[in-house]
Amino acid sequence: MLVRVVAFDDSARNQRRFDLYVAAILLGAPKGARGLEVIRREARILDALDAISDPVGPETVAAGDVPRRVVHAGRALLLSQPECDLLTQYLERAEWVPLVSRDVVDAADWLSAAPPQRELSATP
Repeated sequence: MLVRVVAFDDSARNQRRFDLYVAAILLGAPKGARGLEVIRREARILDALDAISDPVGPETVAAGDVPRRVVHAGRALLLSQPECDLLTQYLERAEWVPLVSRDVVDAADWLSAAPPQRELSATP
């Protein structure tokens, strides 16, 4: 299976992109039933984001707030194409204020430009 490789460095721009991905997956999901396959994709995306970052601040946040995480420089987010598509949809659906429009477009474009790579299988 091919995966998209979204590599992060220690720049503020890459941290901002990461922050928007976290916010999008938490705030961009449509209300109501989504189906188990979509929920599985959401969980895999959240796991992938958590795997390359550390929490900052309180462990729990108020409903509607996004927990702060710091991405590790040199780490990469590995997402299947369906997961990339879902994250892109959530970037589009989240109710962003116009102030962050440029950042959202940048994050979406950067995600779509991430190079595909063949995922290494654990078994031959």
